[in-house]
Amino acid sequence: MSQYIRTRAGVPTLRDFASGEGTPIVLDVLTGIPYYLYKNIVFPAHVPLEPVVSTAGSIGMRMTSNKTIVLGSGWTRMTNYLEAIALPSLGFSYDLVAGTITFNYNAPFVLIVQGELTFSEEQNGTNFSVRLFNVTTGVAFSNAMRIPVGRNQSGAVIAITALSDAPVIGQAYALELGGGSTYTNEILNSLQFSVLSTASIANQFAPPSGRGFSSGFSGGFH
Repeated sequence: MSQYIRTRAGVPTLRDFASGEGTPIVLDVLTGIPYYLYKNIVFPAHVPLEPVVSTAGSIGMRMTSNKTIVLGSGWTRMTNYLEAIALPSLGFSYDLVAGTITFNYNAPFVLIVQGELTFSEEQNGTNFSVRLFNVTTGVAFSNAMRIPVGRNQSGAVIAITALSDAPVIGQAYALELGGGSTYTNEILNSLQFSVLSTASIANQFAPPSGRGFSSGFSGGFH
């Protein structure tokens, strides 16, 4: 590994090892042909890297069947989602049963919550709140976002889009409802919990598809 390879205008060029730039390559001493490693695949050094369009990562979980919940001054975690949306996920992993989304990058994100809730009619004005909770640390990640409900109403719509601070990589976050008035006969008719990254997660360059030389190593809510 006495040489380095880097991308210049999409075409790799050899650099001296001491430069400390680029990707290390291996020189075949029998043929003199250099190879470089990209994502565990070995490519001949003459194969150029092609630009890849960076994209924002996203994932969501959705529940569509009616679900009985309890709202009051405490908090109820939303779990057992029906299906994931915006697949394949990029920058996130998720757990439908636990109702959690785990971040694999560190950058601000957009929280999107949509849902519909019904309950017995209340003559007085009421309210409940939505918050993002860090399940790993046991601490609320976001301030509670209050949903006001007018007098003589028997339901409410949840529609939240909010920019949030950067999360901690590898920690799981869940959606919670509560922190407000007490209701009776609460039914969650639908709920969608989604996150959208504000950062580009895809790699800027990658080898052309199918041009690899050989394997380098083995190795929303309900």
